[in-house]
Amino acid sequence: MIIESLVVGPFAENSYVVGDPATGEGALVDPGGDVGDLLDLAKKRKLRITKILITHAHWDHVYGVAEAQRLTKAETILPEGERRMIERLREQSLMFGLPVPEQPTIDTWVKEGDVVKLGGLEFRVLIVPGHSPGHAAYVCGLDALSGDTLMAGSVGRTDLPGGSLEQFVDSITRKIMALPDDTRIHPGHGPSTTVGEERETNPFVLEMMAMRGRR
Repeated sequence: MIIESLVVGPFAENSYVVGDPATGEGALVDPGGDVGDLLDLAKKRKLRITKILITHAHWDHVYGVAEAQRLTKAETILPEGERRMIERLREQSLMFGLPVPEQPTIDTWVKEGDVVKLGGLEFRVLIVPGHSPGHAAYVCGLDALSGDTLMAGSVGRTDLPGGSLEQFVDSITRKIMALPDDTRIHPGHGPSTTVGEERETNPFVLEMMAMRGRR
């Protein structure tokens, strides 16, 4: 599988180009801006963009979605639990004093256990709420596009609208940490890592595992 990343926007968000080299089908994941540069990456890897996968509908992960839709006509996919968040994109922008993006349209709403096919690749939808109400990770083999859940040495915030620490602890400890240790985590911010590395060294994960044990 091809996985390329580009850091975009004021919050240094990771947008991804992923694809199947055998068929040339590709997807943008969380295109938060610099869409032209993302499409240049896809072109260099000889990928045609047929899908846009969104892990969650926070401003920094969706700012470039509408532009990407216009340029690619790709099917746009979002977890159904993020419906209210994407509908309130303008409110999100005004709340934080950010530019209001064009409102994207969603073609396909996904839920836990759904499979998104991209050429010969299959991405399993893992719903991991807590950072946002319907946040998803897209898992393909030993690669996980994790959005703002698990990160290298850190985890996502839970103090934004729609966040829940209790849900997040369950998402991290019962779902993300249930993936094989050699699963490569490609997060929404910061460098890629592995489940095993974070299980051993991430102070937030260690505290969450302890919190779960105290329940």
